Amino acid sequence: EEPIDQMTIYRDAGIDLYKEKSYEAALIELDKVLMEDPNDVIALEYAYKASFEYAMRLLEKDDYLSARDGFAMALKYNQDCQKCHQYIAHCERTYKETHYKRGMQYFDREMLEEAIYEWMLVSAEDPNYKKVDYLIKKADAILKKLHVLKEKQ
Repeated sequence: EEPIDQMTIYRDAGIDLYKEKSYEAALIELDKVLMEDPNDVIALEYAYKASFEYAMRLLEKDDYLSARDGFAMALKYNQDCQKCHQYIAHCERTYKETHYKRGMQYFDREMLEEAIYEWMLVSAEDPNYKKVDYLIKKADAILKKLHVLKEKQ
């Protein structure tokens, strides 16, 4: 009898899970192989594919930051992935623009706390994005004035 090769079992399980579109589970199995042998070409290829497909799913659900992280993981397995760089930039741009606009909509409806929250999400990613820090300060100042007025009544 041939000895059981645990890495082959993990690799095959990862490939099967990838084919079943269970990308997260596939990555777990493939990473077991890559921890033992970081240069396993087959495990690297399927780990790249699984992380890329998983990131695409997250992007379809508008989970931009998780998708960005998924594409970054795909780059870890395949440094030549130009699409990954493009998707990372797209995810970051779309996340900031989405929350910036949502903050503007809240501000227009005088929902200042909600507006500040949305802009804080943007600021956490890019404090220099548009006028987000100015808008946070402006909305916060208005909120403070409103609280003072309410206390006087």
